[in-house]
Amino acid sequence: MIGILAHFSGAKHTKTARGELTRFLSQLLIGILALCVATALIGFALPRRISVSSEQDLPRPTSIARIVLEDLTRFDAWSPWRAQDPAMATQATSGETPLPGRGLGSVYTYASDSMGRGSFTIVQSDASRSQWRVDLEDGRALTFDFTLTALNEGQSRINWTIAAAFPPGALSGWAALLSQQRLRRDMAAGLNAFEALLEAIPVDASTGPPPVFIEEQGAAWIYIDREALARPSQIHSATVVARSILLERAGRLGLVRTGPFARLWVEPEADQRVRFRVALPVSAPIADSETGILGLTTPAGLVMRADFDDVTDQSLAMQRLRALARLYNVTPTEPLVELLLEEPTPGSAPARTRRFALSLQP
Repeated sequence: MIGILAHFSGAKHTKTARGELTRFLSQLLIGILALCVATALIGFALPRRISVSSEQDLPRPTSIARIVLEDLTRFDAWSPWRAQDPAMATQATSGETPLPGRGLGSVYTYASDSMGRGSFTIVQSDASRSQWRVDLEDGRALTFDFTLTALNEGQSRINWTIAAAFPPGALSGWAALLSQQRLRRDMAAGLNAFEALLEAIPVDASTGPPPVFIEEQGAAWIYIDREALARPSQIHSATVVARSILLERAGRLGLVRTGPFARLWVEPEADQRVRFRVALPVSAPIADSETGILGLTTPAGLVMRADFDDVTDQSLAMQRLRALARLYNVTPTEPLVELLLEEPTPGSAPARTRRFALSLQP
């Protein structure tokens, strides 16, 4: 009898324990569901649009900072995302300037196993602001807004703002919230690398004029060397004679004139005389050593040209032009050439401004 009572008493306690466990699990499930609903509701309530900013003082003026900023061939050097994935495949393509991957309209594309694919396009460019559109593989678009502010003593400050919108969804608000801290960290790392990149730019680049880049299509020149007294009137008369000789030779050889004359250089000689070269661009290269007129062919490519008002020494012009070439991330391929901006008239002083040009390999 006692055994039977004990059996029924144990069964009763077992049923009670099972009921309590069931109630606990039910309450836990309800709590989890309530938490999920609350999380989703808060996620819907949180803003899906974000705007994250970061600032950095820079050791170069805004003119230098803007050139390097909009040079997408250099973006790998300071991109925080490329630093996180060194195996990322990237490419910078031409925009609206002769320099590939530089300036308005240039596009930077990337492909990464960990970050997917996408592109950066420079859509706005002026002296103090540069705006990029970022297109991601999933169809989303972000905006990079860079603002440059001049500081004292040739320094500047850059502000980088990233604006983005997450697609509608229960977790979009949370994703937007959590992404802001990660973006701030990435942007700070990128601007630190950008500052280091600017420090490598020669200070001389900021003292030179902005260069003009022109495309050359295999231009050819014929030229002739002349001597005259170091007087503007004598140089002018000798230049006129040299022009006539060049036109006659070009016609005899069947060459077509393709541009204006240029006086390439003037060198002092003994007895107050100068030696100079007059050149004429023509449609094809030639070699005619009998007449003293030789062919000077410029390889098809890019030419950087800059005008200096305060340069009297050609070596100083070379120094500044090479600094500009380094700033624009291009490599000179031919020696420096000096071009005359305007011919002096009899009795007038030679022009102060001197124009120099370099052929380049972008």
